[in-house]
Amino acid sequence: MLKEEVVYVCPLGLSRNCERFEKIETPFTNHHIDLDSANSEYWNLIRICKPCHEEHNRRGQDGDLQRKIKLRKRNLALQYFGPLAVSVLRMSHIYKSTSAMPAMVLKLLEKGYLEIANQNTFSAGACEHATMQDYKITHKGERSCKKPVGAFHSFKKPIYTCLVQKTASNAG
Repeated sequence: MLKEEVVYVCPLGLSRNCERFEKIETPFTNHHIDLDSANSEYWNLIRICKPCHEEHNRRGQDGDLQRKIKLRKRNLALQYFGPLAVSVLRMSHIYKSTSAMPAMVLKLLEKGYLEIANQNTFSAGACEHATMQDYKITHKGERSCKKPVGAFHSFKKPIYTCLVQKTASNAG
């Protein structure tokens, strides 16, 4: 999934010697965003070239750099899964289940972040497959929404909390 996410292009470009494109002879490394090598969850890993990894290690605990990397990972995940799929995941996190078109959430289903709650909820037209289905969030999906580094989490508080607070403040 990490290779699919970056499509063999270094997402950071930190070093003047950035290799930009991954080559067979110089594969990218998996960088642990929270700097804990024991935490190998998808949300904590980003594939970068060796010169950029070395540049990051040289800069140490640079807060601006850490925020840049977290934001880049978040954007890569949004790009990989798609913004509509991320919205469905957020909604299923808030309400425990939600309805969506299967094509919108295919990668989330394949990767185990959502599961089908009810088979063939709604079909429209001549098609014999579901055009709308109910989905519920899995344990893996719940963990990804709660992780501070996760793509579905903002830096200080979860994105869905911000959305709910905005909706509540707009209603009042």
